[in-house]
Amino acid sequence: MKIYIWFFILILAGSCFDLSAQNSAKEPVDYVDPLMGTSFPQWTLFPGVTTPSGMVKISPDNQLNGWKAGYDYKTENIAGFSHIHSRTMGGLLVMPTTGELKIVPGSPENPEAGYRSRISHNNEIASPGYYSVILDDYKIKAELTSTARTAFQKYTYPKSDSARILIDLNIPTDNGYEILEAGITRVSNTEIEGFSVQQSLLGAEYNKYTLHFVMRFSKPFDSFNGWIGNEIKRNTKEVHILFDNEDLGVFLDFRTGEGEEILVQSGISLVSIDQARLNLNTELNPFKWSFDSVKEKCRREWNDLLQSIIVKGGSEADLKKFYTNMYRAFAGQTVWSDVNGKYVDMYEKIQTLSDPGSPVYGCNSSGPAALGVNQLWALCQPDLTNKHVKSLLEIYDKGGWFPENSEGIEYSEKPGSSYEIALMAGAYQQGIRGYDTSKMYKAILHDQTNPGKPHAGGGFAGKKYLESYLKSGAVPEAEGPPAITYEYACEDWSVAQLAKSFGNVSDFKTFTKRAFNYKNVFNRDTELMTAFIPHDVQGMINLSGRDEFTERLGKEIERSLESVNLASPDGSTIKRKLYSDDYFGGQTPLQAAYLFNYCGSPWLTQKWVREIMSGYFPGYTDPVSGTVDPALTGAWYVMSAIGLFQTDGGTSVNPFYELGSPVFEKIIIQLDKKYYPGGEFIIEAKNTSAENRYIQKALLDGKPLDNPWFYQSDLADGGTLVLKMGPKPNYKWGSGTYNAPPSMSSQLTKEETEEIMKYDKYAEDLAAWNQALRAYYYHKKEHFESLPNTEHEIIFLGNSITDNCEWSELFSNPNIKNRGIGGDDTDGILERLNEVTESNPSKIFIMIGTNDLSNGKTVEYIIDNYKKIIARIKQSTPGTKIYIQSVIPTDDAIHYTRRNTDIIKINDKLREIAAQNKLTYIDLFTLFKLGNNKINPEYSLDGLHLNGKGYLVWKDAILKYVEE
Repeated sequence: MKIYIWFFILILAGSCFDLSAQNSAKEPVDYVDPLMGTSFPQWTLFPGVTTPSGMVKISPDNQLNGWKAGYDYKTENIAGFSHIHSRTMGGLLVMPTTGELKIVPGSPENPEAGYRSRISHNNEIASPGYYSVILDDYKIKAELTSTARTAFQKYTYPKSDSARILIDLNIPTDNGYEILEAGITRVSNTEIEGFSVQQSLLGAEYNKYTLHFVMRFSKPFDSFNGWIGNEIKRNTKEVHILFDNEDLGVFLDFRTGEGEEILVQSGISLVSIDQARLNLNTELNPFKWSFDSVKEKCRREWNDLLQSIIVKGGSEADLKKFYTNMYRAFAGQTVWSDVNGKYVDMYEKIQTLSDPGSPVYGCNSSGPAALGVNQLWALCQPDLTNKHVKSLLEIYDKGGWFPENSEGIEYSEKPGSSYEIALMAGAYQQGIRGYDTSKMYKAILHDQTNPGKPHAGGGFAGKKYLESYLKSGAVPEAEGPPAITYEYACEDWSVAQLAKSFGNVSDFKTFTKRAFNYKNVFNRDTELMTAFIPHDVQGMINLSGRDEFTERLGKEIERSLESVNLASPDGSTIKRKLYSDDYFGGQTPLQAAYLFNYCGSPWLTQKWVREIMSGYFPGYTDPVSGTVDPALTGAWYVMSAIGLFQTDGGTSVNPFYELGSPVFEKIIIQLDKKYYPGGEFIIEAKNTSAENRYIQKALLDGKPLDNPWFYQSDLADGGTLVLKMGPKPNYKWGSGTYNAPPSMSSQLTKEETEEIMKYDKYAEDLAAWNQALRAYYYHKKEHFESLPNTEHEIIFLGNSITDNCEWSELFSNPNIKNRGIGGDDTDGILERLNEVTESNPSKIFIMIGTNDLSNGKTVEYIIDNYKKIIARIKQSTPGTKIYIQSVIPTDDAIHYTRRNTDIIKINDKLREIAAQNKLTYIDLFTLFKLGNNKINPEYSLDGLHLNGKGYLVWKDAILKYVEE
């Protein structure tokens, strides 16, 4: 099997020229080149304009539909400028034209067949906050800038009686979309509005969204015209389609003078047209029609973010590569809530955030390499990380699960792990805690203990293979590859460490035990180098042996080098070694080059990290392919270039950074004092260069550092890391087994590991429960036996709902008796059923089962006892009318021994029993459940028992049966 690492030429690209040293007058934003790497088309790799986390990502498109949709530098024509370039989402293309009317875009090979235009890269400029190009076929200069939720376009026309602006709603995107309904309406001769109901991922049953927009123009248009399919509609007021999935668009006619500018402002929203207008007015009205003011604001936003890490001492190419990669790491994320906090949830319902300043995000990086993005965010933008955690909790509140977060804010069809759990765990461990930490912990436990399932709002929520994983300690080969078990085990480690921080010993042991599950599928011969086990690198080394691990890892990386001939921008040919696309086009393991730190060879980490960073041809026209997320590769590069990395994503109780080989002589990390008190952390890599890549010695805050790692708390407190670099490895520095970074296997003693592997949370909880139950049971039994028999009494029999209340008072009827015993189960009822029926009751209401489940009894066992109870009541008191109340739901994240999946099975069987015996079945489960089948907390004390309000709801539900 081939080893994969998350990085790729299209992101790690830089200028091939080693120009002059750093220009001190430049700011970080001035080094960003959004055109870098765009020789490989990818939807989320765009040269256009966005703000950090912007909803709007307006950028030129020139490719056809499919996974290579978007912009290709090698294609020297442009079909238009579309507003959205987020994962699986797109739409709303604008194109200025003159001359003959064309309503189809044409193709990259045949641009004259449509409205697209040829361009020259000599007339193309891209920078954070600004993109411009000359559309040669129309002699129009197009300029773009944006705010978070709006686009601002400036089109400079030649003299023309046939100037137009086209708006096309059905355009090529990476995954394609089907239009279910769409319309564009003329509001005035300077404003239009519209919407497009889109289903992304053709054939999928999720990621349906409506793109609403409002667009206004600085110059009144002469006419409003449109098209549906091939039919052109002139001088109309509206174009509209319903269920046709045809191309739909409008074109606005103008007459222009030479050099005349037409400014276009557009606001978008997934909520409504009114919300799109609100976004537009709120974000652009303060600037009136000043394009340059908006452009400068966007540029400043990027510079403020980028200067959180200041690097000095590298070449111009190094600086371009660094800040462009940092830009990519933040350009891909998307905010989907509006300026006032409104957004559309996974059920297509409109919700409003309590704090609009902490928005809902979506379309983020997914997969194992998301750990790289997580750690960069936490390092230099911890407030962004904090907002992301709040966003995840908001989605959990509304949908009952955390999202994979790759398609909008909906649940995807991907059955893998959720690396959002690692983001949250890493945030908490690194001191980023401006959210409800208790809710976060409870929610994480839910997703880690409940098997995934299709979601009512579309897609699949949770872990698809979790049930098999929990039963057998691994995902069976028939269901999925070993990688899924590795990922589940990695998340278990994150949860275990979180539990340890929360002081929950039981959860710590349980999830640590699960984190060792990777060993159940680990094959030393085939899995050693492809295994994604960042939480226990030492465990992998122990399984294979230190020397073999080191040798095989090096050979895998070396084998992935290819010598190729590449054309440089000046026309010459360069023969250079590149990493093959097979090696870098996949998703795991991101951390491969850093694993040498764990096996006593940190100089090899320094060697290979440098090779990887420099082993790419830094141009625009490279013949490459791949599918890597630019945010992931960008984050990997930035962390590696400053010489720091977190293999486990910072999820340990005491997070730490591993050392690589810094590219720059001085790195200043500006710490956010809201989270990290130190102010700044400085890394000095003395004499570093392409040749001087090896650490000779290290000082942390003036003290010798002999390990190739240090704790994150040392960074958070501020200080200085000084590295003396040299051309040859220092084989002694950091090479002892005691110098290796922490791993699960190295942090636990043999005795601790044995204790954890023997630990059984279920057995421990069951024993404690049974002990408490016995004392409580006998106390209540005395109460039960003291109740006098009365003629025609109505008996309530069972557990949970019948506890702690006298129904004679609740129903104002002295003949109603609560003969339930707290902690009772079906076996307990069978033991004393003769005492229950000796009064020859007129009615018996039965509810039993949750305690059976907590006592480890199966659904089949419980149903069999139910049948026995009913049969004995019929035999001893034939005149007694029997009512079967369904078992009510629980919060099974808390009461995990009473899972709602089992309760639903019990209720289904009880409904069948009632029908067979002609008994009354009362459905209480539906009455008390929320959409996620958990008990509504409004009616519950603790996720199991009812509160006073719940009792009244229950009383109203059964009163007619009591009185009939």
